[in-house]
Parts: sequence; structure tokens; C-alpha cells
Amino acid sequence: MGARETEQCPDGPRCRRQGAEPPVEGDIHYQRGGGAPLPPSGSKDQSLGAGGEFGGHDKPKITAWEAGWNVTNAIQGMFVLGLPYAILHGGYLGLFLIIFAAVVCCYTGKILIACLYEENEDGEVVRVRDSYVAIANACCAPRFPTLGGRVVNVAQIIELVMTCILYVVVSGNLMYNSFPGLPVSQKSWSIIATAVLLPCAFLKNLKAVSKFSLLCTLAHFVINILVIAYCLSRARDWAWEKVKFYIDVKKFPISIGIIVFSYTSQIFLPSLEGNMQQPSEFHCMMNWTHIAACVLKGLFALVAYLTWADETKEVITDNLPGSIRAVVNIFLVAKALLSYPLPFFAAVEVLEKSLFQEGSRAFFPACYGGDGRLKSWGLTLRCALVVFTLLMAIYVPHFALLMGLTGSLTGAGLCFLLPSLFHLRLLWRKLLWHQVFFDVAIFVIGGICSVSGFVHSLEGLIEAYRHQCSESAASGHFQQERFPFRRHFNPAAGKAGREIRFGSCLLLRRILAPGASDRHPAGWLGNHQDPYPREEAATVSRARSAAPPSSESAKLPALTRFSTFSILNASCLPATPYSLTSLPSA
Repeated sequence: MGARETEQCPDGPRCRRQGAEPPVEGDIHYQRGGGAPLPPSGSKDQSLGAGGEFGGHDKPKITAWEAGWNVTNAIQGMFVLGLPYAILHGGYLGLFLIIFAAVVCCYTGKILIACLYEENEDGEVVRVRDSYVAIANACCAPRFPTLGGRVVNVAQIIELVMTCILYVVVSGNLMYNSFPGLPVSQKSWSIIATAVLLPCAFLKNLKAVSKFSLLCTLAHFVINILVIAYCLSRARDWAWEKVKFYIDVKKFPISIGIIVFSYTSQIFLPSLEGNMQQPSEFHCMMNWTHIAACVLKGLFALVAYLTWADETKEVITDNLPGSIRAVVNIFLVAKALLSYPLPFFAAVEVLEKSLFQEGSRAFFPACYGGDGRLKSWGLTLRCALVVFTLLMAIYVPHFALLMGLTGSLTGAGLCFLLPSLFHLRLLWRKLLWHQVFFDVAIFVIGGICSVSGFVHSLEGLIEAYRHQCSESAASGHFQQERFPFRRHFNPAAGKAGREIRFGSCLLLRRILAPGASDRHPAGWLGNHQDPYPREEAATVSRARSAAPPSSESAKLPALTRFSTFSILNASCLPATPYSLTSLPSA
């Protein structure tokens, strides 16, 4: 077996065990020593099939430190901003879950990488699989050799794309709250952030992404120092009595999803381990990254919650005073923009490999040319993915609830359920009793948390939208939408212009619909007061006297009068669904 075909396992340079198992049927595509033909030179398949899901042999390897920066960027990312909100609903149990989730995610990351390795005929542990998808396919072989991979691909794509969406959401939210005096909405800030992120479509390998991750980690430490320093300055006002020993049964599952989602890195691990110069350093890298994450997250969440207690918001920086908030938010926006490339690059690679680069099983032609360069339409699809994250960020702008929903739906599955299930399925004969117990316990607890968190996060999103609609109904903006003739009038035109426009509308209505009232039907107004100001009421009176009911209009067919009335009603008066449902009968 050549040097290219043999790789070191994470536990040591050359691990030897007894009772080697034969290769898994249906998984020959992923076994480097199994006799499967390699893709032609220069093909993108070669780099993906041999080097992992997001990298390959022809791409530069990364050190353990660079891999650690990528993992740290994934688990110490922007989603730490939602952890104080999780403490709000979870209390001390939320703090315990931050520690517990770190231990479990570190363990499941290690057992997931262990599933990439098997023993050969010589008792050497070699890397026979290259991705999360390959592990899933091996577990479902030989009956359903591709079912597991498709399930994992869907979960990975949802997880990665939702992560990208959250970065855009938080960028728009932070900029909007940093500069409230500017006439720029949160959606507009999200559009600006997306324009900055468009160059991500040109990313080629993880080496470039690692540089962004290093800058992200440095920015994150600056942010933590600034926020914690402000909280320490208010230590005398900390509300220790507000930290609860009980939980909010309805909202605590959302906190579970937030905490779990903040630790999700399993989807990157097979790629990172496959691209490491020394895979034997993987376990050490996982230990120090998760220990550091646990300590920093716990301190950040507790200190921030003690400072603001029940006033804690979904994004904790919204609680900061204006002067400090602007500085911290600028760093956070920079971190969000620099964090975006890693999940985006991973999502692109998953989509390309599953849809464009599976040989005869590909759904679409390859998006890479013979020289390995990306085709123009492939670049267009990458840009379309960036735009899609923008559209989702605009229409679902609830950061904490969206993070909890994603963490419950895919985070728990990819971090808890699938790694433990795959570990039991592939390495059952070699596991000790305590390893089996841990895997089963993680699977059961993860399943319960996933279902409950998903249901309650979905309920939270629905409740948030209902609350948003009720606020819109009570605001003057909603009333203005019901009476848009006011916004059609140009104030610069003066009183005369308003009278001409408004009077002409009433005149046509009196002619074409003599039985209709000049005022809005009661169904439109509800409990609101008369919508006409005094000067417009005088215009109404003059229009009535100028346009008496015409008997000729009664000769028009009823359907014609109704249709014309509807058109006028839509152009001169409320342009809403009420215009069609509340019309007086002709």
C-alpha cells in the first residue's frame, strides 16, 4: 500500500488492531485502497474524492493551528451573541448546558472522525472514507448505499445555508442599531452586507478561508473584551437574584437549540482533518478549542445576563449604550462578514459534489472545465446562493429564534444523533460498554431536545410574526396603507392640488356608483375616527354639491358599474384587499 493510500489515524502514527473487518459493500467509491479508479488528472473530482469534502491532494494542507482557527471560528462565532438570551430562559441549567454541550460536541466530533478509519488486512488503521456523506452511505450499505448520503447532504446544506443567512441577519441588525439616525433600514443594511460578500463566490480552497477565520477569531476576542469590560464596570448592579434555578418550559427548548447551534462544527471536521498536515494532532486540537469555547461562552453569557437581567435582548449588543454599541457592532459586523466564507464555501462544495460532480450519477453537467477552472454559469450559481441568503435574511429577520430553529432541526441531528448512530453502526464490535452507553444516551437526549426545540422555536417564530402584524395594525403606517390617498397627494402642490385630486375621485364615484357612500365602509374603519381632516371634509361637501346623483348612471349594467367602481376604489382610495371585500353593493 503506497504512501498516498495510507494515512495516519488521529490516535497515533500507525495504529494496529486485531480482527480487521472487510471493506463495506457499496462504499468502494470512498476507499482509497479498494481499487476504484481515480478521476482523470486536473479533474475537480480528484480533489474532492481523495482529499475530503472541501479539499484535496492538489490543494495546500493546513496546520493544526489553522484547523483550530477554523473550528474556533465555527464554535466561537456570532452565535455567542444569543447565549445570554438562552440564560434568560434557562437560568443555571442554561449554564450547565453550555458546558455539557461542549463536552458532548467534542466527543461526537472525535467519534465522527473515527468512523472515517478502518483496519486493513495488515491490522493498520487507514482512512477509507473522506466525508460525512461517505460515513452515512457506509452505514446504509448494502441495501440503500446512497440514502444516508442524501439525508446528510440535505441536513448539511440546510445547516450551512442557515448559518450564512444568520450572518447576514446579524450584520443588518447590528448596523441598523449602531446608526439609528441614518435613514437606512435593517433590510437595506443587509443588502449592503451582501454586496460586500459577493466576492465569496470566487473562493477556491480552505487555505484562503483559514486566513479569514484567523482574523475572525482575533476580532472575536476584541469583542469579548469590550463587552465583558463594560459588564464588569457595572458589577455592583449585577442581578444575581434574577438567575433562575427553574426554567421556562415553553421557551427553554429554544435555549437548547441556541446553545447546540453555537457548537456545531461536525460538518467541517472530516474536511479539516483530511486537510491537516498531521492528522494525529486532531484530538488535541479538538480538546483545546472546545475547552476555550466553553470557558469563554460561559463567562460571556453569565456576565452579560447579570448586567441586564430580564432586559436581555436576542442580540446582546442591542443592550449596550449607544456610544459603546457602535464600536462593538462595527467589530461584530466585520467578524460576521469574515465568518461568512467558511460555511458558504462548505455549502458550495456540498452542492457541487452532490449535484454536479458524481460522475454518471450527477444531476447536472460539471461546473468545472477540463482545466479545473470554474465555468461562468457555475460562478452565476454561486452568486445566486449569496443572493438567496440575502432574501431569506430579509424575510426572516428574527436572529435568536432562527438560530434556535436551525440548531434544533439540523444542529442536533448532525452533532448528536448521526455521529452516535454511525459510531454504533460501523464500530459496534470494537466498542466498550461505556462507549455504547454514551452513544445511546447522546442519541436519546439529542432526539428529545431536537424535537422539543424545533416545535417551540417554530411556535416562537409564529408568535413573533403575529406580534409584528399586530404592531403594524396599531401603527399609523397601517392606517396610511388603508387610506393611501394621503400619500398620493403631493404636499408641495398645496391645498388646491389636493382638492382637485380628491374631488375628482368623489365626482367619478358619484356618477358611476350613485348608491355608494362617499365615506369608507364601516368595515374599513373599525373603531378608528373619521379619516378626513377638516379641509378634506370641506372638499367632500363641495364635491357632493357639484356632482348630484345621476339617473343616467343607473342605466349602466350592474357588473359594469361594480367593476368600474372597483378600479376607481383601487386607484383613488384604499389599495388593499379590503377594497374588494368591503364594497357596497351596486
